[in-house]
Amino acid sequence: MKKYTHAFTLIFLLLQSMLLMAGQDGYKAVARYDYYTLEEEVEVIVWVPAERIDVIIGITVSFGEEIIAEVEDAVAGRVNHISIPANNFVLGINDLLVSYFENSKPVGADKIQLLLSEHRFNAVKIDRANGGLI
Repeated sequence: MKKYTHAFTLIFLLLQSMLLMAGQDGYKAVARYDYYTLEEEVEVIVWVPAERIDVIIGITVSFGEEIIAEVEDAVAGRVNHISIPANNFVLGINDLLVSYFENSKPVGADKIQLLLSEHRFNAVKIDRANGGLI
């Protein structure tokens, strides 16, 4: 059990440092969890740097050629949560493109992966927003 405690601690620290680095480097997106088929919604979390406070921030999430989620008023200096219906995705790894806009002009994008797996009664998930386990 001690071996797993160390592994979870390491994962927690890596996730926290990833979010801290995102705050220093600019925009950063990630799927909040790895998901299972019983869930109705999935969530993408996006860090918007605090220095972008004076611009209107827009975010789109695309799957293939289709925009599946859009936020027109993201908040600078915090993690923004974008909910998407899970029925948009297939089992396995789903490649998403998260695009960022400042005052309606494109300023960058991140490619992220969202994992959708078969339901498991003993599933454990890592919350990438805060490093917790559920």
